[in-house]
Amino acid sequence: YNGNAASFVNKTSYPGAGRYGATEYLLLAPSGGSTITIALSASVDVMGHSASYTNVAQSSQPEATGTNSGTSGTGTCAATALTNNAWYVMAEVNGAGTVTAGASTNVRETSATGTGLADGGPFSSGSNTLTVTHTSTDWASVCMVLSEVVIPTGEDDGGLLLLLE
Repeated sequence: YNGNAASFVNKTSYPGAGRYGATEYLLLAPSGGSTITIALSASVDVMGHSASYTNVAQSSQPEATGTNSGTSGTGTCAATALTNNAWYVMAEVNGAGTVTAGASTNVRETSATGTGLADGGPFSSGSNTLTVTHTSTDWASVCMVLSEVVIPTGEDDGGLLLLLE
């Protein structure tokens, strides 16, 4: 993002299709609009989503991560928050179709090709789950827990999240 490398969080494979969901983040992202560049070592299809958050602690992020995959029309991702007022962010990839929000979850971006970016919070410390639904039965999700209250703004400050497929 504007020449700054993001930090890898986690990835998980998509059931039976050789596809992956992954997340990365960048703290102290430069303000203003910039281009997000994704560099890969092989020729593959890539879908990406990004979001910006404010009031994110600028160290020790993420405080927890989780992955999940399955073969139903509901995608979930759980992780255990270490602090109160934690915000969960989830990247989800499925066979095809847009992503719809489930309980305690907001869908920030979705595409008809089967990807989505969702979040929810603030949550108390402990295990919490984000849930989305979609028309496809195969899916994979990666989530991370950000400490401190986090408010999606659409502005380019705070932390930056990427979904790579």
